Amino acid sequence: MGKYWQRYPHLRELDIKDSEHRGILDGKIYLTFKSDGANGSFFLYDGDGNPQLYICKRSGELNRNYAGKWDKAFEKPAQWLYNNIDLKKLRKGYIFYGEFGIPHTVRYKNIPPFLGFDVMYMTPEGHGEFIDWERGEKMFQELGVPTVPTIAVLHNPSIKTIEEEFKKHVSEKEYPFGASTIEGICIKQYGALNPFGRPLFAKLRTEQFKEEFKINFRTKEKTFDLAKWAADTYTTPARVKKGILVLIMNGESLSMSLMPKLFETVVRDILTEHSIDIYSQHPNEIMDFGVFRKCVAKLCVEPLKSFLKERSLENV
Repeated sequence: MGKYWQRYPHLRELDIKDSEHRGILDGKIYLTFKSDGANGSFFLYDGDGNPQLYICKRSGELNRNYAGKWDKAFEKPAQWLYNNIDLKKLRKGYIFYGEFGIPHTVRYKNIPPFLGFDVMYMTPEGHGEFIDWERGEKMFQELGVPTVPTIAVLHNPSIKTIEEEFKKHVSEKEYPFGASTIEGICIKQYGALNPFGRPLFAKLRTEQFKEEFKINFRTKEKTFDLAKWAADTYTTPARVKKGILVLIMNGESLSMSLMPKLFETVVRDILTEHSIDIYSQHPNEIMDFGVFRKCVAKLCVEPLKSFLKERSLENV
C-alpha cells in the first residue's frame, strides 16, 4: 500500500532545543486536544478499479478476515467507519488519520468511535504531504467524522505562550468527551518541515498521564510477543492466496495436505519482504521463529479452506 498509505509519524515531547523540533514555533501553530486511543486511518483505494474503503491501524491494513469479522480490539470503531463513510464523498488521494475510540489509560463518558486529527495528501508518485488543519478539519466534517477539538491557533508564539495554553487547558473543570483526566496537547506547524524532512509536530503530556500510562502498560510491555505480532500483521488473506497460487503453479495438488508447504511459503514471503520493517518497529524485541511459524500456520487454515470451497463451487 506504499503508494496509497503511510504510517502516521510518532510525536515526540516538545523540546525546542531538539533539532527534530527546530522551527516548530515559527508561523501558524495549531494546538489541539490529544486523545487517548489507538492510532488509525482510512482512505479510498481504487488500485484495482474497484473503489473501496480501506481502514488501517497504526501498523497497516485492518480489513476483515475470512470469517467476515474485524480484529476484535478494533471491531466497533472499524465497523462504525465502514457503516458511516460515504465513498462518494471520500476524496481520492487523501489519508484521514485519527484515533480509534479505544482508550488505554483515560476513562471517557462519551468518546466517539473515531476522532480525526490530520489529513495527508498522497501525490501520484506516492509522496505524502499533510494539509493545513483548518482545511483538514472541514474534510472530516464533510464525511460526518468527529474531530479533536482545537484549543488555540497561534502565530509565532513563544514557548511561554505554549506552556500557558497547556496549563489553561489542563486546569479546565470539564474535559472534552467527559474525560477522567487529560493526556495533553499536540503542537502542529504545517508550513514547513524539520531539518530531516519530517513534519513539525510535537506533544505535551501531563505528568499524571505519563505516570498512569507507565502503570497501565507495564504488564503489557512485558507480555508483548513479537512473533505473534508479526504473524498477525503480515499473514493477510491476500498473501496466503498468493502462496496457494504459487504452489499450484509449481505442480502441487490443491487440498488441505498443502498446509505444510503453504505456511512455509508464507513464512519465507513475510521474512523476505518485511524483516526490515519488523526490526525497525521493534528493534529491542526478541523473536521466537518457532512461535512465528505456528502462528502463521494457524492463520493459513481458513484462507486455504475458503480457496478450496471457491474452487469446488467453480467446478459444480
